Amino acid sequence: MIKFEKGQVYTGSDSDIYVKGAYGSMVRFIEGCSPAAIHDMQEIPAENLEEYINEWGFKRADPEYEAFLNA
Repeated sequence: MIKFEKGQVYTGSDSDIYVKGAYGSMVRFIEGCSPAAIHDMQEIPAENLEEYINEWGFKRADPEYEAFLNA
């Protein structure tokens, strides 16, 4: 099981997933090209997001990239 935390980024071939927060079993995230697109924020159970990440082949971004986006 993935432990989601604020600031994590998962990269895919067409878009990225930006984790904005994790609260209990729920995760808030943005999927797209910009971590600032708060109008696209979604909240779903963590297990559903993990299934989606695995199904579509998203990979955790490099720590340097995450640090750059979260600075």
